[in-house]
Amino acid sequence: MGLTIDPADQDGTLWFTFTNSSAAAVTFTVKANAYRADGPWTYQVPAGESARDFWHAGTYGNGWYDMTVTATGDAAWSQRFVGHIETGTESVSG
Repeated sequence: MGLTIDPADQDGTLWFTFTNSSAAAVTFTVKANAYRADGPWTYQVPAGESARDFWHAGTYGNGWYDMTVTATGDAAWSQRFVGHIETGTESVSG
């Protein structure tokens, strides 16, 4: 599971990579904790494969983001991603 922010991207886009290194399919679920009212989003990733998707933090949260990712097969595992992407435009403090 990884999060990438392209420094050349001026739109405040977050790229999530969901990697399944297990021997069985895994469903990753992304839930917005703040700044968005839609979702959650699910990604079914076959064993040994990856999936990738993006969110526009600049569009939905003035550059702010707060999301939690969980996965089937391990109820104790989760990762939370919280932060702000500077885009060079005026922003609002979270």
